[in-house]
Amino acid sequence: MTIKQHSTSNELPHHGGKLIEFSLRYQRPIEQWVDLSTGVSPHHYPIPEIPASVWNRLPEDDDGLITAAQTYYQSDALLPVAGSQAAIQSLPHMIAKTQPTLTYILLPHTGYKEHQHAWQQYAEQSIQAVIFDFYRHKPTIEQLKTADVVVVINPNNPTALNVPPSEVLTWLEHTQDHSTIVIDEAFVDCTPELSVLSSFPIGVPDNLIVLRSVGKFFGLAGIRAGFCFASSLRLQILKQHLGPWTLSGPTRYVTTHALLNSHWQKENRQRLHKEAERMNLLLQQHFGQMTDSANITSQILFHRVEISDSASWHHQLAQLGIFTRHCDENDALRFGLPANESQWQALTRALEQLKE
Repeated sequence: MTIKQHSTSNELPHHGGKLIEFSLRYQRPIEQWVDLSTGVSPHHYPIPEIPASVWNRLPEDDDGLITAAQTYYQSDALLPVAGSQAAIQSLPHMIAKTQPTLTYILLPHTGYKEHQHAWQQYAEQSIQAVIFDFYRHKPTIEQLKTADVVVVINPNNPTALNVPPSEVLTWLEHTQDHSTIVIDEAFVDCTPELSVLSSFPIGVPDNLIVLRSVGKFFGLAGIRAGFCFASSLRLQILKQHLGPWTLSGPTRYVTTHALLNSHWQKENRQRLHKEAERMNLLLQQHFGQMTDSANITSQILFHRVEISDSASWHHQLAQLGIFTRHCDENDALRFGLPANESQWQALTRALEQLKE
């Protein structure tokens, strides 16, 4: 599937989490909703007491955040960014500065749309024609050999499909000279064995960029923290592009604490795995045996139900106070995890009511 430039759509990508908007649309108070519209963990890292000096002083680079991140991610070639989103929208600028040709961009057909949007914005300003090509689950060898930039979301959001890191690393060997593979690992923390970063403890190859998010696994989407891993030259370009103080002092302080607390990380990972099993079972019970059988795929933090009348299900669940994410392709719903037992019961009741 190939689209030749230039995209004429200026529509911004849609996102989950717009609870205030949905509350007004369905005339239901915010506190009466079960918000499952994002893939953010419902269990946030406990916020430590933040010293007054952290609020008062400008952020400093040598405050311990870099060292904590290098330990947690098992790689030293990183730059803190205001959520992986900040890096995504800066990728075209960063790559264009170090790569002579950017005319063939390979993206997942289904995946986080901000990647496609960032490259469409680049294409609108490029003096060269830009071709966008798309793959379903994995790019073909032929696509890898011809693409200038390959975007991989692993695990994929929203399909929940993943690719073993060993296979991803072989893709680096098939890409042409002066090309780049971008791996978005925003949801990999629950399954860290899927990350490619452990293969690069010292430095990252010139043709690889890896993005990580703090908000998802740590349940801290509001602090806007993430990391970009790339060659030292590209990180320097990104740092100059983003400017100073991209993360606030309080964000740096909380993120440092979260990355260093391995005990909490282990407990949270175990808790999320158990809750994911519960959600998968619940969805299988209510969707898996329907006449119009649904296709259910599960990641730890979110679960995707592909079903023909997804728009109707999305609306009916919303009427019952269950806020899901209606996927961009209009063929599926994405369910995050409930925050407590009361929300689990509310979801179960809603699904049972709609199944009748």
